[in-house]
Amino acid sequence: MHHLKLILSLIILFSVSSCSLLNIAIESDVVPLPKRELNTRMAVRSFYHDFSGKVILAADSIYQVSEDVEIKGRALKWKMSATGAAASAAYQTVPQVSLVDTWLLCLQMEDYFNSSYGDTIFHTNTHLASEVSAELSKEISLVAKSLYGKEFKDLESFVNQYAKEHAVHEMFFPRENIMPSLAEYLEIPDTSYVETVGSAAEVMNDFTDRLSGYNTQIGNQLNWQKDLFTLKWENDSLSEKYLEKADSLSATINRLAIIAQESPEMLGIVAERMREELTPLIYQMNNGMETSIMQLSQERDSLQKFIHEQRAILVEDMNATGANLIKETTENVGKMIRSVSWVLIILVLVLAGVMFGIPFFAGYLLAKARFKKKE
Repeated sequence: MHHLKLILSLIILFSVSSCSLLNIAIESDVVPLPKRELNTRMAVRSFYHDFSGKVILAADSIYQVSEDVEIKGRALKWKMSATGAAASAAYQTVPQVSLVDTWLLCLQMEDYFNSSYGDTIFHTNTHLASEVSAELSKEISLVAKSLYGKEFKDLESFVNQYAKEHAVHEMFFPRENIMPSLAEYLEIPDTSYVETVGSAAEVMNDFTDRLSGYNTQIGNQLNWQKDLFTLKWENDSLSEKYLEKADSLSATINRLAIIAQESPEMLGIVAERMREELTPLIYQMNNGMETSIMQLSQERDSLQKFIHEQRAILVEDMNATGANLIKETTENVGKMIRSVSWVLIILVLVLAGVMFGIPFFAGYLLAKARFKKKE
């Protein structure tokens, strides 16, 4: 009897302990971003805000101190183009590529304002843009040095070489995909250059951050586009030439009123005079309106192109991120199913052993006890 109680206690203990096999921990196989990559992403996006602030401040200073309408328009175009390019460079998925591309943008902008193409773009105030560009180049260089230590020299060499080979000759800074060139320069295979896009939380945070940044940038672009159009509209001689013609027409109408009262026969001559006055004015107004509408259409096309590019970047990144998450999720589910199948097999074997083993073992003990009792 004592043996039977001991056997039952062991069975119950074993059964309770075996229940832990059912506690399946589903762990994700998604690799989070390394600490340096995460710090790089945060540092570059923080620098983007600093970049935008300094460029906008310098452009606004040039705008305010300049009386030339052309220079004012160039100041608006500079901050539109530079900040838009900085947003495209800084909000890339791969942190190292975003750092290098942002660094490259600063060097290209600095070289442009120091070259024969842009050293007089703002006349005597070009030095403001040149100084800001040099300051930003130095700042992003220090960021890269603090993050990449031993690899800094290689990255610096690539940026300097690429900036010389892709010099900017206009005040536009279009961005290109530099990842293949960077991977080749660093002698890293394309397939292993990007090891992970981060965990699901990091991917969603990255997407939200980029969406917010692009939204702010597009809002600024719209405001600056409105300022540029207003500036051009005010410069279309509406306030001077048209008003001069209007004053002349008003004087003619006043003379017409006097003549109509004193000498009605002179109305035909005055009417001919009015036709001569009105015809050039109408032609000038038509030409001015056509020019303004054409300029507005061109600016609208440029803005639409920028929005389309940013939307394409977001869609491409979302597709790549979604495909990667689906792939990793599928692999994790497969691994989970395989782990669960082994647990179920072991559990079935244990239950079979318990169900069939206990009766045989108990019968053996009972027979043995009875045999000893008979002896």
